[in-house]
Amino acid sequence: MKAPDGQSYVATGKLPTVTVKNGPAGIYTIIVGGVSGLGTQGEEPFVAVASAESCVSADIAQNHAVHRGYTAHDLILALNQSGGVPGLSNLTLTISENSVAGAIITGKGTYNGFGWSGSVVLVAHNGVFEIMPTSGTVFGMNVPAAQVVQQIAAAIGQDPSNVNPGFRVDRLFTCNSVMMVDGRVG
Repeated sequence: MKAPDGQSYVATGKLPTVTVKNGPAGIYTIIVGGVSGLGTQGEEPFVAVASAESCVSADIAQNHAVHRGYTAHDLILALNQSGGVPGLSNLTLTISENSVAGAIITGKGTYNGFGWSGSVVLVAHNGVFEIMPTSGTVFGMNVPAAQVVQQIAAAIGQDPSNVNPGFRVDRLFTCNSVMMVDGRVG
């Protein structure tokens, strides 16, 4: 295996395993050769790749790789730093604790003086984020999902089913209530 920094790692044997501690972000090249165990029916070879990431706030972009980690507090700060949503106040968010794909984000606050609450599922889809509302209430009354979609679109200025973060999103998951996003540029 060749890491983005040019360092090579080699393992041999029946179940070769390569571990790169604190490896650099970027694209790793894996070359596999197998010669034993091929029968008349052939063999079903496979390669498994895994990463062990810290579940913390992160903002890394190097070697064409992007790795981001967002807590609920990070998302609120980012919203405020971007100019916010006019009329939105008292925002609180909760991110699902652990998921292998996607994130459930629950929020509540005040919008133009009206109390609201709701939940969305955020997934990586075709290289972008897709935001799917699952529930919404105003004054304790349910709001149709189509109306929630319209409000999200107005608030973020983009189609919620196609939110481009400025890089290709390859993976989105949560761990310890931190939303982790991995992707690439170029």
